[in-house]
Parts: sequence; structure tokens; C-alpha cells
Amino acid sequence: MIFTANPDSIRVTDGFMKNAIMDSGVYRGVIKLAKYVVSKNGTSGIRFLFESEEDGKTAIFTLYTHKNGGKATKAFYMLNDIMIVLGIKQVLPKTINVEEFDKRRKRHVEVARTCYPEFHERKIIFELGARKTYKQDRYPTIDYSLIGIFNYETKQSAEEMIKNIPSITLVAK
Repeated sequence: MIFTANPDSIRVTDGFMKNAIMDSGVYRGVIKLAKYVVSKNGTSGIRFLFESEEDGKTAIFTLYTHKNGGKATKAFYMLNDIMIVLGIKQVLPKTINVEEFDKRRKRHVEVARTCYPEFHERKIIFELGARKTYKQDRYPTIDYSLIGIFNYETKQSAEEMIKNIPSITLVAK
């Protein structure tokens, strides 16, 4: 089989992902949005919009915390760690207006969404794994894996905070 490059068929990433965190690493920043989501198969969780303070680049990742039927997933425990390092005891859903990109209208629109404002504008350190992929519609995207979660001030993980020990995890990175 012969393949020929066609410059007219590429999916341009300049406007689409120019502000995305593209590399794996440790990032200090702010959670800008925490929104409730449900996947096509009924798995639910929280989608986070995180902005790095170093360069203002963003990462959007979802922690699917409960399977269809209510059983907790491994991501539920990651959410628990985020809450611990932020000092949050409980989050309550609240409907607020957020700006989202409407693919059909090809522009940003304001829509009412269920969010968790207790996370909004909170400083945190995330260790992210980043991998560029292409979805079925051929548009490039970045898949993020959440590797580490740390308190912004003390650099402690949730376990280190609970055990009241100094940060040894982040110092080693």
C-alpha cells in the first residue's frame, strides 16, 4: 500500500491545542473548573480544567469516579487525594454558568452545568503524564494520566499529610 501526504487534510493543532500542556511533568497551578460529567456508558465523575502557573498552559482531564450502577472506581481514590491536599472535607454540586466550545456552532457559548465550586481557583501541584493521540474524528487530542497529587504549599502528598511527615515524594522528582 502506498501513502501520499496531503497537506489539505491535516488537522491543524495551532488554534485547537496551542494552550495545552503537551509534556509529561510536575506542574504547579490552579484548578479553574471542576465539572460533573457522565460518559456514554453511564460512568460518572469530575472533569478538571487545570492551568499551569509557569506558562498558563492548560490540561483537561476527567476522573471517572463511579461506574454505571454506582460502584467506585480507582479514580474515586484519586479524587479523595485531591480533596485531602486541598483541605476540602466535602464537595456539593451546584449549577453554574460556564463557557464551553460548541462544536456544532463552532464558537464558545455559556451553558448551565453542574460543577463543584469548592475546587475552583484552588492551587495544587499535579504530576501529569501527557500523550498525544488521534480520536476517531481524526482530531488530535492530549490524553492525560494523573500520576501525582501534592499540596501547593507543603509539597506533601495526601498520605504524607495524613501521616504528618515531610514531603519526600515530590522532593525526589
